[in-house]
Amino acid sequence: MTIDDWLANAREDDRIVGVVLTGSRGRDVLVHEGSDWDLRVAVADEHQAFADSLETRHGSEVEVAATTVSNFRVWSDWDRYSFAHATVLVDKLGGDFARIVAELGSLSASEASALAREALGAYTNSLYRSLRDASRGLDLAARLDAAESVTSLVATIFALERRVRPFNKYLAWELEQHPLAEWDSAELVALLEGALTGAAAEQRRLFRKAEKQIRRHGLADVVDDWHPHVPFLRGA
Repeated sequence: MTIDDWLANAREDDRIVGVVLTGSRGRDVLVHEGSDWDLRVAVADEHQAFADSLETRHGSEVEVAATTVSNFRVWSDWDRYSFAHATVLVDKLGGDFARIVAELGSLSASEASALAREALGAYTNSLYRSLRDASRGLDLAARLDAAESVTSLVATIFALERRVRPFNKYLAWELEQHPLAEWDSAELVALLEGALTGAAAEQRRLFRKAEKQIRRHGLADVVDDWHPHVPFLRGA
């Protein structure tokens, strides 16, 4: 079934109340000849079995993930970025479905606060481990821990602006098209790439830059919990 056929059926079927196009086509970025059509579909709450019947296999030309409206509102956190900059194609809820999509694609104040604190804790932990690895000549361990630390830091700095961390595929595009308010995109990319080498000096450069933002946002206690090792993290 083509995307046009699928949407025509969706518009006629009263059980389907919302359809959003996600992925590369939903953002109109990194689209290629083999790009599929990723649809997230909401059906009326009394039709969960019908929602299950709409699911398609990964790799299908039209790839569908469907659930009830109630379940749609609490979509899995790991997949939240799917809804950032996505395209709503069907909304039979008078705009409420579009609002649900917008809420999933961003963070509420309370979500952002909790996520920033949790991700920052993970960042400082992995950073410390990587720097210790590097000091002992454990190059592979240093690079692996550096990669984990970078992932957590990216989640932190996006959460500080109430934004969902992009999937890695879209990070460069996100920074170019929707820059962070507190970071220069080119500088951030360079700092991340340097840190991913596992080199202690590069990781410390990134930490010193990030620490300024962290303290501005009232999360100094997360870093200061690492005393007496904070100077070690800074390289001072």
